[in-house]
Amino acid sequence: MLQELIDKTFANPGIFVVIRRILDNNFKKVKNCIGKELNLCGSTLDIACGTGDFCILFDKSKYLGVDISERYINYAKRKYNDYRFEVMDATKIKLKPGFDNILICGVLHHLDKESMLKILDSAKKVLKKDGRVLILEDIPSNKRFNPIGKIIKKFDTGKHIRTPEEYGRIYKESFKIIRSYTIISGVADYSVYVLKK
Repeated sequence: MLQELIDKTFANPGIFVVIRRILDNNFKKVKNCIGKELNLCGSTLDIACGTGDFCILFDKSKYLGVDISERYINYAKRKYNDYRFEVMDATKIKLKPGFDNILICGVLHHLDKESMLKILDSAKKVLKKDGRVLILEDIPSNKRFNPIGKIIKKFDTGKHIRTPEEYGRIYKESFKIIRSYTIISGVADYSVYVLKK
């Protein structure tokens, strides 16, 4: 019953983004990571962009956010009307190649390996030869005393939270790994991978 209430609450994009900002300390560490690892002036595809929170880091004329949720895309279009957003299944991206950056943040822990590989394959097809993929994904909490983080992971709808090493083994099937590390953003622990073709 509690899970049902949480799922219903998070279905509302406005409520979802407020709660995530609180729990993730307004995404400060995530935003710093994006700024450090990607070319913010380059063309960017934000896969599973959700409510579009990271679009403001990028050049608005070269940004495209895609998500399977029409509700989240409509929210992003209203909030960031200078940016481009489209409803799209990330496992079947039909776009022309040529993106400098691909950002994938917080979606792969919802997917089984087969679906993950389809998204990575889609990303590879549209990435420029010298482009970069930045992936940030939820991992089990490393902090011994992080009860809030552990509770949130328990009720997260993502049932495929992997260790950084498990993510890395999957990414290697499609990309070369430039670097990897972990960050803590609010109560959330993330695995960070920077990839290239």
